[in-house]
Amino acid sequence: MSKPGRGSPPISGRARGFAYDGGVRRRLKRMVVARVGRPLRCERCGEVLCLVLPIVRGGRVKLEGLEWALVRVDFDSMNHLVFSHVEAGRCPALRP
Repeated sequence: MSKPGRGSPPISGRARGFAYDGGVRRRLKRMVVARVGRPLRCERCGEVLCLVLPIVRGGRVKLEGLEWALVRVDFDSMNHLVFSHVEAGRCPALRP
């Protein structure tokens, strides 16, 4: 039996089995966001909406962890995003 060397093909993610499993990837992402994520607060009341992990790549910002939260996002100015509750029942500032 020969050892894998320069001539052997690389092992793909499909051969390992776990790299393309959506459930494993989703759980791993939630674990990382829960561990190192930063709190995203409502602009109106200051309550924590969710934990996010900002990732900047190619001039774009992706907020990992925000896909599980129900929030409203608006532009305050050209370079400033404002996050707030969607449901009036959850935000003390929106309650009558």
